[in-house]
Amino acid sequence: SVLLLSGLWHSAQIRHEPSLYPNPNLGNFVANIPERLAEQNTLLRILNAQGTLIKEIAVLGQREVAFNLIDQHNGLYFLSVIGNDMAIEVLPFIIQH
Repeated sequence: SVLLLSGLWHSAQIRHEPSLYPNPNLGNFVANIPERLAEQNTLLRILNAQGTLIKEIAVLGQREVAFNLIDQHNGLYFLSVIGNDMAIEVLPFIIQH
């Protein structure tokens, strides 16, 4: 099935890996958390290309998390998804105003 979210077509199928959209973005984006990670304490970290921590949040039971980073400069950033079992997924994304 397909849902229309914020003017973008988005597949509603169950995802097995974290993802984010849109990419590139203006600083606003959504991170999709797979079910296996959503069922545990999950830490989401945003780092810039120099490795500086920009934002860190802990989530539990959330499949989608919206971010607002419009105050950040254009460039390459990384979303790290860390679960209880220490499985780390790193997703690169670009902020482009």
